[in-house]
Amino acid sequence: MATTKWRSDADAFALHIRRELRHHLEGRRFVIFGGPLVACAGIGAQLRELGGAPFLLGASPGTGPLPDPAEMPSAHLGIRGRSIMDEFWNAETRYPSPPARIQRAVDRFDPEGRAYSAAIFTMTHVSRAAGRRRFGNRRRSWLALEDKTRVEAFWRAVGVKHAPSRVVPADSDALLRAAAALDRGAGTVWAEDASRGNHGGGEGTHWVTERSEAARLGRRLARRVERVRVMPFLAGTPCSIHGIVLPDYTVVLRPVEMIQLRAVGRSELRYAGVGTFWDPPERDRAAMRRLARKVGGALRERVGFRGPFTVDGVLTEDEGFLPTEINTRQGGALGSVLGGLPALPLAWLSLAAIEGLKLDWQPRRMERVLLDVADRRRAGRGIALLPIPETASTAHRLARGVRGLRRARTKGEIESTLLQGPATTGTFLGWAPDPRQVPVGPLFAPRVVEAFDWADRVLGTAIGPHEPAPGAR
Repeated sequence: MATTKWRSDADAFALHIRRELRHHLEGRRFVIFGGPLVACAGIGAQLRELGGAPFLLGASPGTGPLPDPAEMPSAHLGIRGRSIMDEFWNAETRYPSPPARIQRAVDRFDPEGRAYSAAIFTMTHVSRAAGRRRFGNRRRSWLALEDKTRVEAFWRAVGVKHAPSRVVPADSDALLRAAAALDRGAGTVWAEDASRGNHGGGEGTHWVTERSEAARLGRRLARRVERVRVMPFLAGTPCSIHGIVLPDYTVVLRPVEMIQLRAVGRSELRYAGVGTFWDPPERDRAAMRRLARKVGGALRERVGFRGPFTVDGVLTEDEGFLPTEINTRQGGALGSVLGGLPALPLAWLSLAAIEGLKLDWQPRRMERVLLDVADRRRAGRGIALLPIPETASTAHRLARGVRGLRRARTKGEIESTLLQGPATTGTFLGWAPDPRQVPVGPLFAPRVVEAFDWADRVLGTAIGPHEPAPGAR
């Protein structure tokens, strides 16, 4: 009975939000952009269910099934890049005025020029795509807070406890002095400024343990950025917490484990996905939720912020959760947090909040429902981008054997799926377990390491040996 009641409450709230959004979106056309086509397709499908019509404008095709052009016309820019941030930055210079063939296709889709464009997030300021005004566009003042060399001023102003750090010019001598002053024995972490554009997914962040390595990195950074933030390496569990800022309330969700792996034998970090299976101690969960609510309120008051945000950091053994950055956008983990409520059009809820649409948000009910969903339905995935050329998508079905992962022999024994396919950088790997097969409570990162080890051993992916963060508390 309790499960049925929870399910009916969650579905009723999702239906309420769908009705509210349909009132604003039904009959409207949108150019959906940002990321690969396969990512745009999910947002486009939500729009179709709300009565709108999408045109998908991707940076590249991506890995996975492409959308049916009869349902959602689409085009991609054919962007290449050395990394995922390269893809974002390169694409974002071209979205406003795409190649003529793509512009003609958009104009056929929207001959009267009344469509909007929409993207869940971009790393730079993009106010138009294919000549259409962006719906749910983030202000420059919001984007500025994602610069990792500026966020400490925000922490101080708001009164948020954080790790010590120094922001110094991208100069080897200055960086070495800062590192020597802040190193607690495990090295320091250097974060680049946003000179080239905001960055995430572990790019632009460096774990430095050796003086010779620091000198080389300092010379390299001097050629591409202006400032660098130096802080102690924080041992513990990398994690984040999401919130959604509405006009008079900040909806706060639950902590999420960030899969930040360590290369064996090298001071190198690899961002490798997210998971909601891990449960921190209740006192830490409560402290993180209080912090997120405080940050959300400050964002609303100081820069007029609306919509989803994340606070990323590390849950340490002795100092609790120490934040390291803010993302003033929907974080990559939010879909995993709320994946247990597929009827909720999360992308369009987020965009409507940013746009400032007047909806009956019912924010306290929203928080209660979404927190319940996130706690009851866990999820996680491991991801890796590799510089190996790949042209086709393949799904590898895996089971757990006596000696670890192996290929599943029958449909009934499938416990996880590893998707391998093309990416702008070469190859994308995405590993997702059946959530019913993953224990709730312990860290998820060791299972991601196990999946990558299988890929290296069987597929020859050459990810290399990695180990999870040791955790804390």
